[in-house]
Amino acid sequence: MTTHDHDDGLDAEAHAVLLGWLATDVPAGFADRVLARGVPTVDDDAPLLPPLAPVPAPPIDLFARRRRLQRWLAAGVAMLAAAAFVLLLGTTLRARAEADDRALRVAALDVAPSAELAALRSAALATLAEQCTPCHSHSHDDAVSGALAVFDLEDPRWHVSMSDRQLEVAARRIETSSADAAERAGFRTYVDAEIAHRRATGGRAAPGT
Repeated sequence: MTTHDHDDGLDAEAHAVLLGWLATDVPAGFADRVLARGVPTVDDDAPLLPPLAPVPAPPIDLFARRRRLQRWLAAGVAMLAAAAFVLLLGTTLRARAEADDRALRVAALDVAPSAELAALRSAALATLAEQCTPCHSHSHDDAVSGALAVFDLEDPRWHVSMSDRQLEVAARRIETSSADAAERAGFRTYVDAEIAHRRATGGRAAPGT
């Protein structure tokens, strides 16, 4: 009995084929050696193809990197320059607008206000004194320098130091203050009248104050 007689790895058909092959002119013991080796097995998780050889990475182009970096830097510098220009332009335009606004306010001093505007100013000053003391009063110990730069309640020409925008801000703050409805409405009327007076008389000199 040979080794292949004990091999359980072949089915009947394969076994018959192998026995038939033994009847041919095959070297002695060849079938035994083949059967002794058995059929090679493959693990379920084994790869079907041999692993690919790693592909070498292309060499780094330092000059290309440098050119890209230079382009990025140039773009960044251009953006910063544009932002600086816009900021400078905005600052210049704002300063010019404030200068023009102040010129209108100063010119309006040469034209006497109407009796209605004078009464509105007095009422507005009383409302501000009630709501904005002590910050806007230079004689008070708790006065604030930044607030005094906008207007000083003790300055007879307190309204001149306030730009149109600052008058509008003051009106909004009075509207949310503890002032009653009549005071809020009166201050809003004053702001509108003061701005209209500046527009009507700005740059036109007339005797009297």
